Amino acid sequence: MKYEIKKTEYKTVLFLKGVVGLRECQDLKMKVMELSRETSGLLLLDLNQVDLMDSSGLGAIVYCHNKISSDGKRLCIVNNNSKIDLLFGVTNAHKILEIYDDEVGLVA
Repeated sequence: MKYEIKKTEYKTVLFLKGVVGLRECQDLKMKVMELSRETSGLLLLDLNQVDLMDSSGLGAIVYCHNKISSDGKRLCIVNNNSKIDLLFGVTNAHKILEIYDDEVGLVA
């Protein structure tokens, strides 16, 4: 898994690339939680360039979402590709996570 970070005054976007699986989930959790501590605004995970995500990767995202929500902040998923949409659909992740097609219309 590779990533890129873009920060603005109101949001931080973590662009994930490659595979998000068992080997990557601990690094993902640490990076998301670190960014959550550094930002007072919205934290977005852009999954457009994720090639593969397994249940461990999804579990890491749900863990981060729950932890960040309990701190009174928001973690939103944006720009899913069709592979990730399929995983989220099968697991009903949309009932737990805030998932958006893109950042347009997303209110912080």
